[in-house]
Amino acid sequence: MRRFDVLSFDVIFYCFTSCVDDFSKLLYYLILQISSNDQTSDSISFDFAGNYPNRISTNYAVNGNSGGHQEIYVVSFDTSVKFHTYTIKWDSDSIMWLVDNVLLRTVVRSNGEAYPVKPGSVYGFVWDASYVANGGYAGIINWSFGPFFVYYDSLVATSPIAPGTWKPPALITTVSEVVPVPMRPLAIDYCGSNIFVTETDTIVTYDRAGCGGRFRSIARYPSGTFTSKVKCAAGDTSGLLTSIYLSSLEGSPIQDEIDFEWLGNKKTVVQTNFYVTGTGGHEVIIDLGFDCSQSYHTYTIAFNNQRTQ
Repeated sequence: MRRFDVLSFDVIFYCFTSCVDDFSKLLYYLILQISSNDQTSDSISFDFAGNYPNRISTNYAVNGNSGGHQEIYVVSFDTSVKFHTYTIKWDSDSIMWLVDNVLLRTVVRSNGEAYPVKPGSVYGFVWDASYVANGGYAGIINWSFGPFFVYYDSLVATSPIAPGTWKPPALITTVSEVVPVPMRPLAIDYCGSNIFVTETDTIVTYDRAGCGGRFRSIARYPSGTFTSKVKCAAGDTSGLLTSIYLSSLEGSPIQDEIDFEWLGNKKTVVQTNFYVTGTGGHEVIIDLGFDCSQSYHTYTIAFNNQRTQ
């Protein structure tokens, strides 16, 4: 069995019935994967859930354990409309996932961390995932809209490659070029079922299970102007904090951060704050003069190495 280090392929989800116009009726789980396919397999994959046509999941498993390795991304297109190129680069140093030559994710091998090393074959398959989370993951399949057709094109493997010799496409660094309207791709960090993304809007739900949701850009910006229209949650939202912010590294004790924060019990104000190497304490509360839950309002953060506004 050969070990594949770089894998690229085109894929289209397509159905000859109305499912192209109403993709929510085509509910399945599709996987494009490199896998050792043994009792404790190593694997690396792109995953597509049928009820989220603009989402792409990346994942990997080591010795059969994929816990905590999944990351979900929202893209600017419907994956069922036309072909797009998906690439997995894998060698002894790192794993990279790319879509249309845009780098979504990188996992760098580090000492003590589980990392896939077993030789693997390339797999493409579709299965009914209706039972996962009672349909909450990929939906409940409706066979009245079947059969369903998935097409793969231009499946290419380049192997082996010497570590460090393959380079991803150059990342765009000019802010005006890397901030599309709307901003895509977006990464969904947790509680993906609570985040609903349309062509222009992103809606986050906070539920009784204590799960809200967080999305973030995959691009990192050294400076720039960042704007969003925001409508706060309505009703009695005491205890709920909503924010949009820039962070150098979320969760790091030495992160830099710039925030807008809306306090659930005070809908007519917004709080601004910033952190430098993990130290905050710069809160300023601003009277908005309106209820932030009644309609959309535009909020902008502009910063460079001299000032933040």
